[in-house]
Amino acid sequence: MKISLSIFCCFVGLLSTCWSLQSQTIELQLEATNDSQNYILKSLNKTPNYKDLKSLFDGLKTLQNELHKLGFIEAYLKEFKQTSPKKYTASFDLKIKYQKIILNYQKEIYEALVNLDLAYMEYKGEKIIIPLEKLENTMENIVRYFVENAYPFTTVQLSNITTSNTSNLQADIVLDVDTKRQLDKVIIKGYSAFPKSYIKHFLKLKNNIPFNLSEIRSKTKRLDQLTFAYETKPSEILFRKDSTSAYLYLEKTKSNNFDGYLGFGSNENNGKLELNGYVNLSLINNLNYGESIKLNYINDENAQKTLNINIQMPYVLNSPLGIDLKLNIFKKDSLFSTAQQSIQLFYNLSSMQKISGGIKKIESSNLSSNTEFNTTDYSTQLFEALYLFEKRQNRDLLFPIKQQLKLIYSNGQRTSNSLKTPQEIILLKAQNIFKINKKNSLFLGFQAEQIRSDNLQFNELRRFGGIQSLRGFEENSLYASSYALLNTEYRFRINNSFYLHTIADIAFMEDNNLESKKLYGFGLGFGIRTNAGLFNINYANGSTNQQDFDFAKSKVHISLKTTF
Repeated sequence: MKISLSIFCCFVGLLSTCWSLQSQTIELQLEATNDSQNYILKSLNKTPNYKDLKSLFDGLKTLQNELHKLGFIEAYLKEFKQTSPKKYTASFDLKIKYQKIILNYQKEIYEALVNLDLAYMEYKGEKIIIPLEKLENTMENIVRYFVENAYPFTTVQLSNITTSNTSNLQADIVLDVDTKRQLDKVIIKGYSAFPKSYIKHFLKLKNNIPFNLSEIRSKTKRLDQLTFAYETKPSEILFRKDSTSAYLYLEKTKSNNFDGYLGFGSNENNGKLELNGYVNLSLINNLNYGESIKLNYINDENAQKTLNINIQMPYVLNSPLGIDLKLNIFKKDSLFSTAQQSIQLFYNLSSMQKISGGIKKIESSNLSSNTEFNTTDYSTQLFEALYLFEKRQNRDLLFPIKQQLKLIYSNGQRTSNSLKTPQEIILLKAQNIFKINKKNSLFLGFQAEQIRSDNLQFNELRRFGGIQSLRGFEENSLYASSYALLNTEYRFRINNSFYLHTIADIAFMEDNNLESKKLYGFGLGFGIRTNAGLFNINYANGSTNQQDFDFAKSKVHISLKTTF
């Protein structure tokens, strides 16, 4: 069978005579022996103009490779000439187009082909027949199959290539594989104290598993969802004669943060300026265990005080399970106080998904003899289940959370005055950032909560309002048996450290008397990244469908979140 020589070699003798034309635009015209071949060349010649001779030669080499893939194995360059100072003509003879190739295969290749299930293949005894233009793709798939099954040094080649008839080729497809590899060791460089349990359970990289480089790199991308470490460069593999080691290059990040704000508002009774605020402290991975300790304290203008403590310990005793402990204490003036305690076991389904289940206990005490509010002593015991999805973009310092979905379902009973009453609580939170372009984005947040029970007490109602929920209202000033809330922000990013945003919130609520209200919050705000942290100022005004906006009741919230 006649196979054409490398085109590059055909042109080496022309370099010296044509070198002066390299800086000019050169046009290439292709010719073939008949109209049908001319049509094929024209369809392949997507770049008729070249900036210099080198790029022209590269183009001709690419063209010949494309002809071979189409089945014109014997295509060759008959003539190459210069017809004008900026124009060249290349004449090809494409010869016969071979349609298919018949391959004699080994047993191992047959097993790979069956698993790949390539629809265009025909089986004929111990041979396979494939379209010639699919040959390269088939060989790549065979190599990929073995590489993904722990044979990283696999090669496939053709031998004994002959013509079967006027339209088909025939060849032996030869497979060369090395010893099957397994991952023997994972070595951390840079952050040597990285929690070992995260390698096994979060990254799911274990010793003695079949080696697969693409899978290892896919798993290490999960590090993008961690707040306390990141990958400085792609993982690398060291192959020794009797071992295979994966090197991960990590760096520990500052993940502790302190968040606080001050709120300014007018007292509805005396019109005087009042201050309120909260502090939020998160200590993450200080013991290099992946643990987190969060403390939140709120003192708002309604003489309400809230203390939240949350401790999470992942992968306890190197198991896939973690423990989540929570304590919440709430006191409303001298009216009532409520304490909630919960313990849950959680399991990470993936780097972005978590499920948990456990028990919550609530104790509430009536502190007042005032009968205006329907409050009473009660205790509640609930089984609680949670699903959490959170997608982070940690490299974005202004908006580190891209998407979030949280669903909590609680079921149990309340005991009050020796009377037991079934109770059910549902909470749904969701948020997403819709990126319009590099500078503009739209934030949407949704939150809904409902408590289902007979004879609800005032101190059982769900509390919301304020900077964390419905802006323009006092913190935790709204009490409802059920509510649904939509937060929206149009964000304009001036640079990576400063952005402006609008505030447009709407909520629907129902109190324990089944009276409904619509609530609105509108305003403006901005955030700026400083050396001290992320500084935010929000100005918002709230109203209901039963009253107009009163700018004297506007709220200004100032917060600073610093990382250390």
